[in-house]
This record gives sequence, C-alpha cells and structure tokens, in this order.
Amino acid sequence: MNLTATQLSHLQIGGDRIAVELAIPAAAKGVVVIAPGDGVADARASQRFVLGVLHRHGLATLRFVQRADAPDRRHAAPDRLPEALEWLQRHERWERMGLLTGGSDAHAVLRAVALRPACANAIVIGAADVEPAAVRALRVRAPTLLIVGGRDDELLPRNRELLRQLQGEKRLELVPGAGRRFEEPGALDAMTQMAARWFVDHADGAAAA
Repeated sequence: MNLTATQLSHLQIGGDRIAVELAIPAAAKGVVVIAPGDGVADARASQRFVLGVLHRHGLATLRFVQRADAPDRRHAAPDRLPEALEWLQRHERWERMGLLTGGSDAHAVLRAVALRPACANAIVIGAADVEPAAVRALRVRAPTLLIVGGRDDELLPRNRELLRQLQGEKRLELVPGAGRRFEEPGALDAMTQMAARWFVDHADGAAAA
C-alpha cells in the first residue's frame, strides 16, 4: 500500500485553528473523515491501525490532529465538523465522503450530516453512546453502519433502538467477544474491516445511486 500524498493543513474556523492530516492512497475511491470518538480508536496507536486498514482498502483519510499543548481540545473537532466537511469539499473536491466516529461524539457527527445531507455518502459509528430520541429528530438519511461489541451489554440495547430511529439505509453489526473499546485481540481489526467494507460499498457510484 503506497500513499500518494500525506499533508498537514490547518482549518481556520471562527477563532479556532484546527490541524488536520489528509492521507491519500493510490487510486483512492473516496475519503473517510475520522471524527475523534471515545468508541473508535482515540489512542494514537489504535488510530494509526485504523488508518492503515482504511488505506489498504483504497480509502483516503482525514483525521483531526490533537494539539500537544491543548489536550483538552479533543472534543472541539466534532463540534466543528460541518465546517471541516465544507473545507474538504471545497479544497479537495471529493465526491465520495464517509464519516467514522464513535461513543458520545456520534451525536455531533449525525448532527453535521443532518445540517449538510450532501456531505456524506456513508457513516460508521462504533459503540454509539447517544440518545436514540435525539437522533430521530435529526432525520439522518445517509447509509449508516452501527458496530457494537458483542459483550457490551449496556450499549447493545441502545444501539438496537438507535437503529430503529435512523431513517435511511442502516445496519447493526456485532464484533463477537468484544467490549466497549474493541481492545480484545482481533476486535479492532474486525471492527475496522466492517467499516472499510461499508465505505467501499458506498463509494461505488452504482451502490450510492
């Protein structure tokens, strides 16, 4: 797997200057925006693993780079996601865009898609920790994949209810034997492979149509 480009850019949004890293493999089928989430690889090593899997599936990635001098600003990026998506469309002109997030930050991602329905062809949420009723009010119609650990007894019922509230194409997948953070051997790989297949399937023009 060869990356044809990796670039670090800064988004100036209001009074915030947010760093992002865009990595593009050869013949990329689309781009996946990684919105930091406490259910999807927020540790640096785990996030790098996720990026590698997506790149091997021919997907470019845009990730928010946490500032070393401001560790408490991790959650600023999801709140600025609508503007970040606009920046990506305007400067890179991607026609196929996916969103990957998890945990409680999933609500910010779904809200961003509700505000700009054309910005995302697919969404993947790992261990979504949001109120289903709040999602129903957003009327998100983008194809959405929910992934939950098979041993996550707290979030599994909530994700089943969340699935019912989503209004577009949707699916719930379980990672057998996995808990909240997919830390068990092979769990993170299984989750990321599910996500990559969902993005690739919806990066195809015929599938999207």
